[in-house]
Amino acid sequence: MPVLSPIERIVDYNAFRRPHNAVVAGQKVAGERFGIRIDQPCTAVESLAVLGIKRTVGLEVIKLPRANAGDVNAPNISPTIGIAIERNRFRRLALIHAIGSGVSTAALQLGRLAGADVYGTSRSPEKLQRCRELGLEHGLVVEKAAFASALASHSGGRSADVILDTIGAAYFTENVKSLAIGGRLVVVGLLGGATVECPLGILLAKRASVIGTVLRSRPLEDKAQLTQRFARDLLGQFAGGRLKPVIDVVMPMTEVRAAHQRMEANTSFGKIILSW
Repeated sequence: MPVLSPIERIVDYNAFRRPHNAVVAGQKVAGERFGIRIDQPCTAVESLAVLGIKRTVGLEVIKLPRANAGDVNAPNISPTIGIAIERNRFRRLALIHAIGSGVSTAALQLGRLAGADVYGTSRSPEKLQRCRELGLEHGLVVEKAAFASALASHSGGRSADVILDTIGAAYFTENVKSLAIGGRLVVVGLLGGATVECPLGILLAKRASVIGTVLRSRPLEDKAQLTQRFARDLLGQFAGGRLKPVIDVVMPMTEVRAAHQRMEANTSFGKIILSW
């Protein structure tokens, strides 16, 4: 796994969406600007460092158990997955799409940790095989955006209590077909389009719910609460080995074009991380 050198960093949260405003601890400017002394190392994870802060507080320092590239991935995706878990609670059967993505490899592990029977979809049999190393027992190869029948066939006629979807419109109808009575569809991405005709009759009959969520536009206080919950409930699972980050590659910022090309080619598995 790629390793990032441990550094000390403090972050200006009043410019939360501009991580380049973070400064390395120990620099003279840090002491002059913020009046904070940092004695413990922490990794360069701006998004996790919202632990305990409120809007009136501009700075925070965190400590992580180890400093590898995965620590960068975990706090970025886990609050989003945490929303799905908090509002929906993975119950019996969880269906997770694009299972080889950074978000979905995290959801797979969190779902299993919560005791769910996780089914994952991918257009790539190779990615499904790699997900078996993370504990995936049920993989479905998706062709022409069809998977509802395959889910029913592989699960013995069961339906999904919760679906985590990063695709959006292209999968919507099949998602609704795949939901159990009282099931919940959590939409966290729109890679397959943002506009869809909704089969309301099926939703009504199933008493199903469609929930949309995004982390980026949430108030800073919400981000702080989500990250606090992540730190309290899940951070220790990384040190214990029950959760592990999935990093495809760490690339320098100067190769951002190549990173995008790698993602668009659908050859990545897990997160692509850019380093400065």
